Amino acid sequence: MPAAISAKDVRVVTRQTTRVAVYAHRGDPTSLGDSIRAFVHWRKQHHLPPSRSNTFNILYQSPDRVAPKDFRLDLACEFSAVIPENTLGIVGRTWPAGECAVLRQVGSDGGLHQAIAYLYSE
Repeated sequence: MPAAISAKDVRVVTRQTTRVAVYAHRGDPTSLGDSIRAFVHWRKQHHLPPSRSNTFNILYQSPDRVAPKDFRLDLACEFSAVIPENTLGIVGRTWPAGECAVLRQVGSDGGLHQAIAYLYSE
């Protein structure tokens, strides 16, 4: 992630219909790390490393603009099979084809807050 994010770091891409596995984080953003670790563990169990299955973070709002208890973020990865029953609440979804904004964040989870703040400042 660059030190300062700018519009040139955001791309608009046209995606094909995509099947994904989704883990819904709901609640205080300070506990997002726990959700990420749980989702990573599930991915490892199903042999879905980022090198084989694209990763997505679906942002619904900036944590700075909502009460912590109301914060929402979905963690997702490409997964075309039927989602096996699980205790985490991971579900399968199909995202329709269309345009979406992409801001790639590489590295630690610490850069997510900067990326979210930028996307919601524009």
